[in-house]
Amino acid sequence: MKRHKKIKFVGARLAPEIIKMIDQTAKEGRIDRSAALKELVQYGRQKLLEKNAIEFYREGKISVDKAADMLSITVSETMKLLSNAGIRSEETLEEYKEGLKLLLGA
Repeated sequence: MKRHKKIKFVGARLAPEIIKMIDQTAKEGRIDRSAALKELVQYGRQKLLEKNAIEFYREGKISVDKAADMLSITVSETMKLLSNAGIRSEETLEEYKEGLKLLLGA
């Protein structure tokens, strides 16, 4: 038997510009306000995680694989994200391949 996640109501006071953003998103996506708000929250959360992962990696607090875990994406997607943020890896291609071999047990 499948368990359904219990949906909870959360009330919030929002500034007029936030309401306008929700309404614009709803209109553009042809969805209701509730769906638009959920979409904006999920997207915003992912972008915040990306920002934090980039910052933590840049500061040497986490590795690429830890950043990938944090973002629930692959290492190669994480490397592309870091590259797009202007971060260049000091790791050579051979070091990366060796790391993959160790990771895969090859």
